[in-house]
Amino acid sequence: MTQVTQVAPAPPVKKEPRNLPHPLKFDGTSKKLDEFVPKVDNIFERMPLSYSTTSEKILYVSDLLTGRADVWYRANQHKRLPKEQTKWLEWDSYGRFKNEFMEAHRNHYEQREAKQTMLKDYQRKDERMVDYISRNRAHQLIAYLSREALWEHLVNSIQPEVRTHMIRTSIDKDILDKVPASIKMCFHTIANAGSTLEYERGREKYARTEFQHKVDRAGGTNEKK
Repeated sequence: MTQVTQVAPAPPVKKEPRNLPHPLKFDGTSKKLDEFVPKVDNIFERMPLSYSTTSEKILYVSDLLTGRADVWYRANQHKRLPKEQTKWLEWDSYGRFKNEFMEAHRNHYEQREAKQTMLKDYQRKDERMVDYISRNRAHQLIAYLSREALWEHLVNSIQPEVRTHMIRTSIDKDILDKVPASIKMCFHTIANAGSTLEYERGREKYARTEFQHKVDRAGGTNEKK
């Protein structure tokens, strides 16, 4: 009797969304930069199959450039192609292209102002971590601190008890000295630590309140007796 081997069905191919709205064309105006770049990143995140390579991503951005931004791209587009002798790419990743693109089009005066404001800012006593992180995210859109500088700022500007909590609850006791792998993870790590501490404090406060209520009720019963 011939044994029939059943072959597992292939997993369904994840379909990309259709008809996503494309970002408006970017003319090099610095005030529009922080709106343009996140919208482009959203396209790449939601359509990873269509834009899977560095070259495809850069070409997509180039199609959306006009005015001064288009002039900048045309003057630098050779960086997308390998050099004849070394075969080395200056834009060897989309991240490298993106950093250079943003550096060329941002308002450097506004950036310096945002940096100064951000680095002078500290988490206020009793301020919720979600509010503090939101404020720093807004600053970072203009200040554009490096990952290392951002991590150092966040670690030094949060409340001391949050830093203590991070060390106490982490397996890695050198967590404060190790820069996370991305800007997003810098914010996430700090936000998670602060929110966890706030949750624990809330539970302790609730437990104390419940205990006091029980004591009060017991005392009231004894008085009636």
